[in-house]
Amino acid sequence: MNSAAQIRTIIVVFALAWVVPGGTAQGDAIELDYAPIALHPENDAVRRVGKLSWRGGLKIRSSDARFGGLSSLLVSRDGGRMIALTDKGHWLTARLRHDAGGNLSGITGADIGPLIGPDGRAVADTVLGDSESLARLGNALVVGFEGRPHRLWVYRPGGHPFARPPLRLITPRLLRHAPVNGGIEALTGLPGGGLFIVAEQFPKAPENFHAWLLDRRKWRRRSYARHGLFHPVGAAAMPSGDVLVLERRFTWIGGVALWGFAVSQLVFAPLCDTLGMRF
Repeated sequence: MNSAAQIRTIIVVFALAWVVPGGTAQGDAIELDYAPIALHPENDAVRRVGKLSWRGGLKIRSSDARFGGLSSLLVSRDGGRMIALTDKGHWLTARLRHDAGGNLSGITGADIGPLIGPDGRAVADTVLGDSESLARLGNALVVGFEGRPHRLWVYRPGGHPFARPPLRLITPRLLRHAPVNGGIEALTGLPGGGLFIVAEQFPKAPENFHAWLLDRRKWRRRSYARHGLFHPVGAAAMPSGDVLVLERRFTWIGGVALWGFAVSQLVFAPLCDTLGMRF
């Protein structure tokens, strides 16, 4: 069996709710098989980690070669829809099902398609298609790409979220020196307008990660503390202005480990009334 026919498996954890623009999917329908998973594999009664409550999880599989490697995920505020990106430059949309208690129980109506670049050409499965982060900015979506160059593209609203060619968002100059596989993994929009990004790796910053805050059309450099062997791989803003950062660690002995860290009360101001930033 060739690689195109192999089963791809991912885990979707329903934890944070974001607003996802609506629209009719302009991709291909994709068949997904799924099974519920518990927070604790040996004890279904475990439903909390600290102050976080388990809202359900799914193990999802598909034989479609485009499925897998989901690197970022947005869920609508009502929990009914999701948008995800693969690290090969594909988007995936689907509807989420919930049980009587409001917990995630299933997924249906999935569509998949390629991201397009500013020139309107598909970047999926190319050197430009390593999409690693996704955030909402107003009614638009911002996608962070790793590679050379590291990029931020803004997909404007109107129909399907990725139907129109994106606009290029100017990135911090220092980011061009990040390793090919060490660019923007943690990205989030901020209440009132603004973006917060953290670079996953930086050889010249052994004790801290480079971070930036886009405020009043200008990138302001920040420092994000390193926590052992963990690397920042995702971020989400809270209404209070705090930002939750998901960090991941992998070692051959200890395997994969995840934990969250809160960045308290970032200082920011609205960028503009619309997408009037420098592109």
